[in-house]
Amino acid sequence: AQNLLSVKTYSPYSGTSLTGSGSQFTLPVNLTTAFELIGTSINVASGTQTCVNWPSLEPGQIYEWYAGVIDESNNTTTGPLWTFTVPPPAPPSVTTQPLSQTICSGDAVTFSSAASGDPVLAVYWQLSTDNGNNWTTIPGETNSSLTFNAAPANDGYQYRSIWTNTAGNDTSNAAILSIQTYSITVTQNANGNISPAGITVQCHATQLFTISANNCFFISDVLVDGVSVGPVGNYTFNDITANHTITAIYAPVVINILNSTAAVPIVCPGDNTGSISINAAGGTAPLEYSIDGGNNYSNSNSFTNLAGAVYAVRIRDANGCTKDTSISLEPIVVHWTGTVNNNWHNAGNWSSNKVPDALTHVVI
Repeated sequence: AQNLLSVKTYSPYSGTSLTGSGSQFTLPVNLTTAFELIGTSINVASGTQTCVNWPSLEPGQIYEWYAGVIDESNNTTTGPLWTFTVPPPAPPSVTTQPLSQTICSGDAVTFSSAASGDPVLAVYWQLSTDNGNNWTTIPGETNSSLTFNAAPANDGYQYRSIWTNTAGNDTSNAAILSIQTYSITVTQNANGNISPAGITVQCHATQLFTISANNCFFISDVLVDGVSVGPVGNYTFNDITANHTITAIYAPVVINILNSTAAVPIVCPGDNTGSISINAAGGTAPLEYSIDGGNNYSNSNSFTNLAGAVYAVRIRDANGCTKDTSISLEPIVVHWTGTVNNNWHNAGNWSSNKVPDALTHVVI
């Protein structure tokens, strides 16, 4: 039911209530529900404003209120009746999504999220280790940001926030954590080996490579990112923060047959007066010598009492590396091509265009 509230105008100047018809009025008041005092303000100066907190309002409820003023003479003046409705609660709505990140192992990573909604929101974080198929709540993580130090095992893990209040909840997008990795590319060569044969590592990692040459080859140079580091057998990458390459260059072990090698051929067919003396350098000592293509070896480099033939010479070092050549001990045969005379010292009378010496087999 509606009731009327009579209001008189009070003059602080004269200290009296005015009685004129224009100074009095009535207000309709719904007194079906009792009014409760929600607060007071003391010693409010004339012409100023004051505020009173009205706690514990229920969402969706209609409220009526009015203000009363008591002056120094204990006269009460009541204002008009006002009505308002408390808005219904607003469920959470994520406004800032956590972002996927790529980070080095051991470095701090932070995922952040934000949401709107009323009443006050609560948030917690969840983790998925199986590509988002299953989620686990992370204990104690109830802030708008999730911060921790990344580990290699976290690679591919997903993280999301869930915002809640009495009106509902909202879940953020999943953010993926990727642990930064770098590749070290190895260029192999048939004459040697680099181990490991290429690898992917975490950033700031340390990685050792071992370089070895095949038998009868040696490491000539090692190139790291295209730059020579010398003929090293090991190379270590430290605090890796970029991709790298490593290549080895190999060269064959060289056994040189020296000019001092001597061969004395036979003079006449059927003789066994030939000899070979082999002088060589290089390879890994001791050297061994063969004149039958490697079927038999001798520690001596000198061979005597040899028949006229072409000998397959092979020199072998301690690692089995070899050097091949051929040496002929066939007699040097020169035919007389001149007329019947005794001008033996004329080179033009010989098939070799050269006057025979004592080691030449002469056919007349």
